[in-house]
Amino acid sequence: MLIKMIILIGTILILLLSLEFYTKEKFVEFEYPFLILFASLGMLLLVSSNNLLIFYLSIELFSLSLYVLAAIFRSGEYSSEAGLKYFLLGALSSGILLFGCSLLYLLSGEIDFYGISSFIYFSTDQDLLEIAGFFIIVGILFKLAVAPFHS
Repeated sequence: MLIKMIILIGTILILLLSLEFYTKEKFVEFEYPFLILFASLGMLLLVSSNNLLIFYLSIELFSLSLYVLAAIFRSGEYSSEAGLKYFLLGALSSGILLFGCSLLYLLSGEIDFYGISSFIYFSTDQDLLEIAGFFIIVGILFKLAVAPFHS
């Protein structure tokens, strides 16, 4: 609940602080607040997710909003380049993340986090679980653009 409140307060602060930018720079993109709200909805769903499917879909909702926000200045060449690079790296990271999730599902037969955790606790085959965990962690780090996975 605390994390959800932090996300909501952060969203409100971002929208209020960018209000000055709207008026000062004559930046009139009506998509901007909706993209911020969709990104915050993705974060809220990510915090509330309890299975791999909702986890992946909420990360994608969050990421797709950020791809468009990175390229929102249509006239700037750097903005378009940043949006395209971010999108391509996001597509690569989605593939890596889905491969790790599918490998984890193949091993456990569960998409629910509780079922996966109980399988991991009682599993004897740790090698494939470590590989699946590696792919999931690398995919998430690519999505978050954490160094050294950023461009």
